[in-house]
Amino acid sequence: MFSSPFYAMRHGETSWNAKGFFQGHSDIPLAETGVRQVEENGRRFKAHLETVGISPSAIAIISSPLSRAIQSSRIMCAELGIPESRLATDPRLKEASFGRWEGLTTFEVKERFREERRLRKEDRWNFAPSGGQSYADISSAMGDFLQQFQQRCAAVLCPELRENNEIEHFRDPGENGNAPDGMSSNHPVLIVTHTGNIRVALAMLQGLEREMAMAARVPQDRLLYWDGKVAGWI
Repeated sequence: MFSSPFYAMRHGETSWNAKGFFQGHSDIPLAETGVRQVEENGRRFKAHLETVGISPSAIAIISSPLSRAIQSSRIMCAELGIPESRLATDPRLKEASFGRWEGLTTFEVKERFREERRLRKEDRWNFAPSGGQSYADISSAMGDFLQQFQQRCAAVLCPELRENNEIEHFRDPGENGNAPDGMSSNHPVLIVTHTGNIRVALAMLQGLEREMAMAARVPQDRLLYWDGKVAGWI
């Protein structure tokens, strides 16, 4: 059982989200609506932390390296009043690639790639578009990330690991490539990532059936909390 508590958030809305395009590894910035969503999430999160007796200054953030997630993370830093040195990125939090589907709507994919669309309906978990990745692929990456997190080696990087140069998965978005400043095992962590990553995390954490997890709604204006036993939204 994964017992380490954490918070998670989907990045704010992009123009491609609004138009229904498959996004994947395409590096699309936040739209104005997305900026407002994240600002509101920051205020909501800060109020929640104060309610439960956690100082917002104690939070550390681990983000997907895609710009829409990093931009969201930086807005959260500003709303929480913490320096961006408390932010790191991890490639295992990156959204699955949709290959040649990226930049297309569901209707366009259905029209252009009928056989791929049929195969996806038959086995959505294991299907990967041409040049893309599957839910199974990101499940493997998220499982590895969560296992390391469970061992206090994610945003709560152990000094002995830093000394042994075993932190290659954790990159600061700045130029120094370091882990977040001032980290310890007592720091609450916010993970900023993507819909599919949160869905597979829910499947692993709560033992959900794959079809149920893949259908889970992951809003851009809420935050997920895992308390070690149950997940909920704030």
